[in-house]
Amino acid sequence: MRRSPLFVIFLTVFLDLLGFGLIIPILPYYAERFGASPSVITLIMASYSLMQFLFAPVWGRLSDRIGRRPIILLSLLVSTVGYTLLGFAGSLVHVFAARILAGIGNANLPTAQAYVADVTRPEERARGMGLVGMAFGLGFVFGPAFGGFLGSVWIPLPAFVAAGLTAFDLILAAIVLKEPARHATGQGRQPLRLKALIAAARRPNIGLLLVLFFLATFAFAQLESTFSLYIEHRFTLSESAAQGSAAAGKAIADTTHQAAARATGAALAVIGIVSAVIQGGLIGRLSRRFGEKRLARAGLLLLAIGLAIFPGAPTLRLLFPICAVIAVGSALLHPSLVALLSRSAGAHEQGGILGLGQSLSSLARVLGPMLGGVLFQHVGLGAPYWTGAALMLCSALLSLNLRPLPDPLPIEPGLESA
Repeated sequence: MRRSPLFVIFLTVFLDLLGFGLIIPILPYYAERFGASPSVITLIMASYSLMQFLFAPVWGRLSDRIGRRPIILLSLLVSTVGYTLLGFAGSLVHVFAARILAGIGNANLPTAQAYVADVTRPEERARGMGLVGMAFGLGFVFGPAFGGFLGSVWIPLPAFVAAGLTAFDLILAAIVLKEPARHATGQGRQPLRLKALIAAARRPNIGLLLVLFFLATFAFAQLESTFSLYIEHRFTLSESAAQGSAAAGKAIADTTHQAAARATGAALAVIGIVSAVIQGGLIGRLSRRFGEKRLARAGLLLLAIGLAIFPGAPTLRLLFPICAVIAVGSALLHPSLVALLSRSAGAHEQGGILGLGQSLSSLARVLGPMLGGVLFQHVGLGAPYWTGAALMLCSALLSLNLRPLPDPLPIEPGLESA
């Protein structure tokens, strides 16, 4: 009974993230076709995350009230529309609108995490969240790799493929996904109450965990939003200029974009493979042996190291092992923070509390790309990564203040009576 819904959620998140991953390698170059600068490109990425910031807690808390299944289905429908619009985009306005819709739809992660919390025991929570993380990892294995390949054929093609995959995900979830027993019977469905969620965030550990969510995602978002541009400007742009002196300007630009898309897809695939191995096969054992707090601290330190040495890679090939270090840090950190946050929350507030965490992560993905784009364009190519490394080091120090996990919390009166 527990394995079957986890498997369906795994497939849902995997297909959702596969569609998202397809877009990553080509989005900067897609926007550049309409004259977008690096700062504007990162704003497009920030618009996606802004919608996740606004809608993640809404989806999560609505799923607490009306159930997980209908929210997952609705979010997948919105994502399908967003990817389709991106494929047909004819201007920067269309690109912005498409990413806004996709951001609203893909804000369903806290609902999926709450589903996992509904069908797992507390001691199994880290492993269940690791399966969700593994779906993310596999999405980043195949998504960027195929996105880079498809983008080298035709830049808009990944958007149409992402729309088709998300539509298939919607049909699959509608047929197979069942509502968790507690929500199917109406037990635990609660109305939206922001005041109760804010009060929950003030409890021991929850507030600090939310801060760590924000800082870690903020640092990683600077890497994520400038990754393609870094590869283009640091490696493929100079190579194309040196080898394409006989070509016209637009042909050089197209060749550069295609080469950078392939390189970006390969590098992100490395991150996805390493993340999938750790989160899918090792995180449960590591969690039982070392505990989530130690794993979170180790992840923060590895991210600090990886981001600090990222700009120092002299060749594109040497960038891949650095990406592996970053992937290990992220794979240890994310499911550990989610498990700690889930175990610190009450039984009937999982969606809302996890939604707050996802919302802060999305806010970090709004502000991180904005700062990363400014630093990249006006300070230097390595500035976003050194800034992120410093934030990770500060986060590791903050994590020392995490308290021992309390006993399972009772349902708060405000939530129970609502």
